Amino acid sequence: MTTKNNRSTHLVTLAEAKRRGLEFAEPSVIKCPHCEKPLEPMGVIGLTGSLTWVGSIECECEGARKERERIKEEEQKRHEREVNAALMRCGLHPRFKDARGEIASIAAYLDAFNLASGIGLFIHGPSRAGKTYAASAMTKAFYNAGYSVILT
Repeated sequence: MTTKNNRSTHLVTLAEAKRRGLEFAEPSVIKCPHCEKPLEPMGVIGLTGSLTWVGSIECECEGARKERERIKEEEQKRHEREVNAALMRCGLHPRFKDARGEIASIAAYLDAFNLASGIGLFIHGPSRAGKTYAASAMTKAFYNAGYSVILT
């Protein structure tokens, strides 16, 4: 049950609606597109106490499980593309998109970071020592923590 402003909505199955004696219109029969099994309808009890059918319980057949896995994988890939695009807009070079903050000093800096402190970080070292890699790892960590980041 969810509550907002002392009003509640509650998802109920057809069986629960009947058991509770709720008034409702008969729900349409919804069948699984994979196995054709009829699915249990789900309804919402609205603010006035009326029941509105909004969907059904997911089927557990192999086809439905595979479809949910496929959709989850697509969503994960879409999210990864969006994050990668956002990181490129932050200035992260594609070459460093897999950078990880596994260096102890980077991890310590990230753990102790406090935006209000005004303390920055200066990374220095010889050519090809991993400075850009470290900065890229930190860019990703700060972005993933919700900060606005520009890597220059």
